[in-house]
Amino acid sequence: SAATASGIVFTGSGATANNTAVFEVNWGASTPANTGSNLVRLDATGADTTVVPTILEIVGAGETARGLYIDTDGTSVGAAAFHRGGELTNGVGVVNITNDGNLAAGGSLLCMTMGGTPADATVAACEIVASKDCLALDIISSAATDSAVQITGAGALANNKAILELIDTGEPANAG
Repeated sequence: SAATASGIVFTGSGATANNTAVFEVNWGASTPANTGSNLVRLDATGADTTVVPTILEIVGAGETARGLYIDTDGTSVGAAAFHRGGELTNGVGVVNITNDGNLAAGGSLLCMTMGGTPADATVAACEIVASKDCLALDIISSAATDSAVQITGAGALANNKAILELIDTGEPANAG
C-alpha cells in the first residue's frame, strides 16, 4: 500500500546560524575512493516510477530563500552536470526553467554572470555545442513592445571585431 507519511523528517526550530543547517552531511577528513564517490546519492533505479515521482524536491514557496546553491572549486569538472538518457517528448528539455511569478524590471529567468578573470578572449560565458543535425538555438518570443533579442556591447571593440560575428564553416547547400 502507498505510504501516507514521510519516512524521515528533520524539523528545525529557532534561528539557524551561518554555516549551519537543519540537516548537514560532512565528508570530513575522509578521502573519496574514486571519481564515482558521492557524498549524498539518491538512487531510484529500482523503484516503480510509472506515476512519475520527483526524486528530489526543494520547496520554498512563499519564502525568500535560495532553492539551490552550488559552490565547488574543481578545475577539471563542472559545478553541476545534468545527464539525461532516453528520448524526450516534444516540449521537454533536459533542464526546464519556468517561473510563475512576475519578474521585476530588469529581472531575468536565467542570469549568467562571469566572475574572475578570463584566461583569454576564447573564454565564453555561454557555449552551445550542437554537433548533431538540429537547431543550436531556438528563440520563440511574444515580445510586443520590446526586441525579441538584444545584444549590448560595452567594450571598446578591436579592429575587425563586431558585437555579433557569424561564421559559417560548413559546405553550403544548393539553395540559391
